[in-house]
Amino acid sequence: MKALRSVESILGIIILLIGVFVFITSRQFPPMPEGHPGPGLFPAVIGVCFMLCGVLQLITSFRSSEIDSVGFSGDWIKVLLMFVVILVFPFVKEALGFLPTISICVFVVGLLMRLPVLHAVLAAIGTTGFIYLIFDVTLHVPL
Repeated sequence: MKALRSVESILGIIILLIGVFVFITSRQFPPMPEGHPGPGLFPAVIGVCFMLCGVLQLITSFRSSEIDSVGFSGDWIKVLLMFVVILVFPFVKEALGFLPTISICVFVVGLLMRLPVLHAVLAAIGTTGFIYLIFDVTLHVPL
């Protein structure tokens, strides 16, 4: 059990350090004129998210819980299929475009997570709409 906790602690530290690295690197991107969000904004947000996840991983690695003795009981096929979705995404994006591809990927991941079909469709539409509004409409980043 202690070995598992030390692995989780090391993983938390690695995630935290990756977040710090991404955040520091993103600050080196050139700023945009007139105070508009520059190319470093999104990587900085991702870096902060990584740092938060690393801290949460560290906190949970020190907590005692009955779940620790259970281990992973998930379905490896679904985990592998999620990796396939991630790996196939760039190739499908070239053929269909970003918005249809992200919709399909979110829908497939929703089904893999055992969401009802209607919820998976709503998640795909909501995620795609949110990405479109934030990046295309607000930040004027071509998708």
